[in-house]
Amino acid sequence: MTDLLVTLTNNLIAWVASGKTYGFQHMVHWIAKATTHFSVGNYFPSFTWMDRLSGLLREADEIFKESDDLFEGVIEEHVNKKDFGIKGHDLVDILLEIQKDKSTGFELERYMIKAIILNMYGAGTDTTSTSLVWAIGELLRNPRVMKELQQEAQRFLNSPMDYIGSHFEYLPFGAGRRGCPGIKFAATINELVLANLAFKFEFALEGEHSLDMSDTDGMTAHKKYPILVKATLYE
Repeated sequence: MTDLLVTLTNNLIAWVASGKTYGFQHMVHWIAKATTHFSVGNYFPSFTWMDRLSGLLREADEIFKESDDLFEGVIEEHVNKKDFGIKGHDLVDILLEIQKDKSTGFELERYMIKAIILNMYGAGTDTTSTSLVWAIGELLRNPRVMKELQQEAQRFLNSPMDYIGSHFEYLPFGAGRRGCPGIKFAATINELVLANLAFKFEFALEGEHSLDMSDTDGMTAHKKYPILVKATLYE
């Protein structure tokens, strides 16, 4: 289930950001896994040599080189869209237009465009797919809630609670100037994916597997163990 949701969210982001899918799931997974490593140098700069000794800096360099090459290819394809058969107008096109526009008052360098694309793929794929995995896990753990969702037995359209910063007991996207810029995009994907899955399928744990809701360390709280489910058409 986890791999399917990662692929789904990555492909959706790819279509919006770059007009086609590129299969960057392995890169997103690599980056997410690398963030779980503890960096001594981040806290004690004089001990950065320990990160080099542990291989952490070497891995960071490898990630940078591969991602830089990948996104260089994406940009080149958009610069020469006709040759690569890319249609439509996406985020990369907009960034390239801003780069050419000299009236903006700032220079948008190519490395900046690559960084923005990386943020779109990395942050968007990892957080959204992880949220979906946790949501499905909670629904499996609470069959009554799953049934209510499938039957649309409860609604909360007029709830005073929101997730955009007004209620500090519930801040999945942060708030203020440092709030998540992809809040509407993520909320839309989460709602559409969960609604379609609940509407079309019945989910049950596969075989004798139990549902362990332990999480991992890192920038994003992933489930420690994958969800192994069996899906049948909902009637």
